[in-house]
Amino acid sequence: SCGNRSGAPLDAAQGGHGAFDLLRPRLLPSALTVDHFGRQLVVRAESDRRLIATHLDAGGNEVERVIASATVGIQHIDVVFLGAARALAVWSESSLTEAAVSVLMRQGLQSAVDDLARAQVLRYAYFDGSSWSAPALVDVAQVGVGKPRLAACKPDFSDFIACGRVSSAFLVWEYDRNRNIAAPDIEIHGAEFV
Repeated sequence: SCGNRSGAPLDAAQGGHGAFDLLRPRLLPSALTVDHFGRQLVVRAESDRRLIATHLDAGGNEVERVIASATVGIQHIDVVFLGAARALAVWSESSLTEAAVSVLMRQGLQSAVDDLARAQVLRYAYFDGSSWSAPALVDVAQVGVGKPRLAACKPDFSDFIACGRVSSAFLVWEYDRNRNIAAPDIEIHGAEFV
């Protein structure tokens, strides 16, 4: 049953007004990629602040690997295969500490959301077929970036002319020049991973 903050049942006479807590599922970001052979790789944020990758190995067994063990405020994730056994994951997360985020959230929702958006950075990790690299910062000139999206160019028969002999990935992301969620001025930036 629904209740107000005191735990008492919500009175129908209140007409649904007033502060009360509703149980809401916490949605955590994830990304999925599939290669030409149907192999799947899922990268997801966990409630314990870990970033996890799950894939099927050559024997068909599900394998879970930790990419990052202590993330703060992951917002968006993307992942692509770069070849049969290689992959690249990119995500946006806060450059603030968990303690700083907690302080912001106690100050008020709107100011916290603005400050969190201004503090977003992009991180990435490579999968070499057996393990994930340590997370690294995407070298961009500003903070307050987000919504990374990846596209892969793999040198197979269909892409050989476009990609050459090296697998690469193209990353695009958003940057709000105003740094204001209420009045955004969004630019799209990009980079190539080789």
